[in-house]
Amino acid sequence: MLGLTLALLASCAWGVSDYLGGLKTRTVSLPRVLAISQLTGLGVLAVPVVIRQQAIVLDGRLGFAAAAGLASVCGLALIYTAMARGSIAVVAPVAASSAILPVLVGVSRGDSLSLVAASGIALALLGSVGAAWAPAPIGSRREMAAGGLLAFAAAAAVGLFFTLLELASRDDPYWAVITTRATACAAVIFYLAIRPNRQRATVPTSKGTFLALMTIGVFDALAEVFFAVASTSRELSLVSALSSLDTVVTVALALVVLGERMSALQACGVASALIGVFLLVYP
Repeated sequence: MLGLTLALLASCAWGVSDYLGGLKTRTVSLPRVLAISQLTGLGVLAVPVVIRQQAIVLDGRLGFAAAAGLASVCGLALIYTAMARGSIAVVAPVAASSAILPVLVGVSRGDSLSLVAASGIALALLGSVGAAWAPAPIGSRREMAAGGLLAFAAAAAVGLFFTLLELASRDDPYWAVITTRATACAAVIFYLAIRPNRQRATVPTSKGTFLALMTIGVFDALAEVFFAVASTSRELSLVSALSSLDTVVTVALALVVLGERMSALQACGVASALIGVFLLVYP
């Protein structure tokens, strides 16, 4: 039960951080959002490592953790950009299809896949396509909604992140997540360093903006810890599917707080994607 509870807590934390990340990227440059949120998260993740005083184990799992960090920062960059360009309520369910990759990996390792779960995968995929399809004016062709393709790319990156982080967390989830976050921070800093001087992100002057970006990092870091610990006690397929319920939180915030609207096709797609994710975690 602890593993399932932690996976659900991870979904709640990621739901809040994704919503805030997508929202702030509309007014703040993406590098600035990533730099401040990732560095804040690194500070949060350092706390349990310092308290535990457990020596790091130098083996191949750190390689998985580093790779997970790169996948994580790529996934965040894609999903924040997608939400900044399009509707958050539409992008989030598309990104929720990230659960499909770790579910399939888990099945390949022996996890059971029921007919209900298989139906969930199909509904999540079909729903994601429907949610990402923009309404077309009369006489013109339909096209992908703004951010739709980016959301699919984000789903692939996040799915890879889930899979790699589970592999890295088997020995010590706390060292795994801090290695993951340190790699993500290094990637962001490297990107900032090679950008032309005139394009470099600056520190925001608004205290409200700075606190919002720090909040993104705190919730994202907590979600990583919850997921990593949960993956050590329950199946990867189940934990990743439950963690992907973050889309429910993100969509709810977008609809209630921002008052976003969708076309009938997109609404059906969102509903199908959400039902599919729920079916993935059906007992």
